[in-house]
Amino acid sequence: MSFIIEKAGDRIGGLVIDFGHDEIRVPYLAFSPAARGKGYGKGLRSGIVQAAGVLGKPVRVMVLHGKSAARQIHLDLGFQVEETSPIAASMVWYPGRGIHVG
Repeated sequence: MSFIIEKAGDRIGGLVIDFGHDEIRVPYLAFSPAARGKGYGKGLRSGIVQAAGVLGKPVRVMVLHGKSAARQIHLDLGFQVEETSPIAASMVWYPGRGIHVG
């Protein structure tokens, strides 16, 4: 599924999410420069984690190296680094393992 994220009628970002059989993947989540740092991403990620908890599925994201704020948000929500590559880290949240939503 692909979404355009809007705030008060203005496009501020985009989201691609895949509700797979075994896990939920978020291959793309980005915000415009003006929308960054306002908590929109953390709120959206929290909602995804809540939905995953209800479904009993893990959530997998890729976080590019150098995106320390995004990495920290995921760590705060209970994600853990599972794999790293030269350009990104694969981070996973598992249901029942430290749900830090709020």
